[in-house]
Amino acid sequence: MRKRFELVHVEHLISSAIEGNNGNMKNVAILNGNLKYTELLPINKKDGSSECLLGSNECVQEIRRIWERINSDSALIFSGQIELQNIVSFGPCGLLLDFDHDVALVGGIVNWGEEYARWYINRTSTPEINLSWSSDRNSFEIDLPEEIPIEERPGILMSSPGQDIFGHWLLDYTPRLMLASLMHGPWINNLFFNRIPGWVQPILEAFGITESKCLQPPQSPLVRYKNIAIPSGTKNGFRVSQPISQYAWLRLKYMMLSGPISELEQKKLQASFAERIFVSRKAWGSSRVIENALELEDICRRRGYTVVRPEEFSLPAQARLFNQARIVVGEDGSGLHNIIFCEPGCHLGVASVPDRFNLWHMSFAKALGHFVSYTSAQINPDGKKNINANEFTAMLDQLESCLIQSTSLHRG
Repeated sequence: MRKRFELVHVEHLISSAIEGNNGNMKNVAILNGNLKYTELLPINKKDGSSECLLGSNECVQEIRRIWERINSDSALIFSGQIELQNIVSFGPCGLLLDFDHDVALVGGIVNWGEEYARWYINRTSTPEINLSWSSDRNSFEIDLPEEIPIEERPGILMSSPGQDIFGHWLLDYTPRLMLASLMHGPWINNLFFNRIPGWVQPILEAFGITESKCLQPPQSPLVRYKNIAIPSGTKNGFRVSQPISQYAWLRLKYMMLSGPISELEQKKLQASFAERIFVSRKAWGSSRVIENALELEDICRRRGYTVVRPEEFSLPAQARLFNQARIVVGEDGSGLHNIIFCEPGCHLGVASVPDRFNLWHMSFAKALGHFVSYTSAQINPDGKKNINANEFTAMLDQLESCLIQSTSLHRG
């Protein structure tokens, strides 16, 4: 049997439902009741201020413009639970398919960006599920197996994009896990994960999720859930849902700071504690690599920074390491998300690339009382990306100067 699915933004459907419901978005039902949204926590108003952003170089100016623009748009953002009836998950990250209405659900509320969904659909195609796109690429067809396993147990489906990536667990998963702790209904004692990386265990424990609550659904490309729920996505267009994100990050911080670490790791930490940290991505392969990253690392080392590779530490140890820091600098990446473990007033410096302005770092800074600055690489004729050493040094001067000023004001 071959079936066609259209990519549909859930926010568009919900917007129409809200307009027909006198503007009420606390309780919304769409797709003939197959999807119901219930608000669990009120959303703070949008905040377009950018006082936490330091500097005036071209990169910073562009980020300030983007930040102001995204906080003036009408994108919906949510903080609630979504109930799903008779929904099929597709692939290991669980793209949601509504067979009753022939739609694939995308959008911030279900934590599925459209561009990622398109890439994922192509990647998840198998000989068992042959896939082809329509000419306008707004819908796709797949060959369905004769039988689709049915998951009878009610539960919370946590499989989603970013489930294997450290930075996404800090940015996406911790607020959604906290929302899951606020959910009500028959789902709350079962959480379905297709896979859980080993380093995730401390995060689950921080939100009271025991091993017995973590279930694995049938291992099949398609799984039908009779009665499932998900915590809403907590970000949309570089905006994060507040106050839930701040609450979640603070909870994770204090739980990790009190988490156990081994005696061996304690000794390793003592050799790495520093107020100034350069976060190295040397051990990671990446398409956004900065060619002269070692030069930047050497500049920081000469200025008294300690070079760290967060992946060499457990999460409780990373929390302690970054909690001591007053300045954190490094290439754009998940390692810089560790800013959530720093004390308020920490200064973050991001070495970015031209085709990727990562405003999530700014979201962390705004929510937790930090400051952030950016400098961007230049793309050479050979396609390689390099950070100008003088511009990088100017960013360090800015961070260090502002830290000294804020420390003096605090003491005064």
